Amino acid sequence: MMPAKNTTVSGAVYNHGVEWDAKLRGAFSEAVRRAPLTPTLSEQEAKVKIEFLPEGSNDCPLIRLFDFDPSEAKRLVGIFSQLADGSLQGAVLTEIPGFEPVAGCCLVLRVGEKNHGILAKGSGSFECILGRSRWEQVVGLAEPFCSSSTGGNFQWLDETSSISLLISPTGYW
Repeated sequence: MMPAKNTTVSGAVYNHGVEWDAKLRGAFSEAVRRAPLTPTLSEQEAKVKIEFLPEGSNDCPLIRLFDFDPSEAKRLVGIFSQLADGSLQGAVLTEIPGFEPVAGCCLVLRVGEKNHGILAKGSGSFECILGRSRWEQVVGLAEPFCSSSTGGNFQWLDETSSISLLISPTGYW
């Protein structure tokens, strides 16, 4: 096991250099020690929904990030940016205030040595592993959703594996 290196991001402490060994039971286990990335949001505030769609379209299986506005897109792009610049090694999206799992979908974003895309880790649990340069590309693909002019558009953020990652403010594609 490598010695740990701690990084503080948005008030959270992350422990880097520890092998990923959790079975994704809703936390990073020993892999990442963290506090919330942002203050807790009230129930009335909108949330980015995260949903796994195993079938129903020729594009399936996929995970879609949807039902959000430009301010929420900026938060998401901020997380992608931190993964790209290496200041964040991983994030359990569904445990960050402002992100809402649909039907128990748990999505972990993580920096890896190479691009693996989205991997199924168990019932409703998924891990998206991309290299830092690929996370930088994801930032560029998601940035247009930070302005109000994207309306009903959508974008495939990653199609490395058999499970694709889709971003769509309305949920449609």
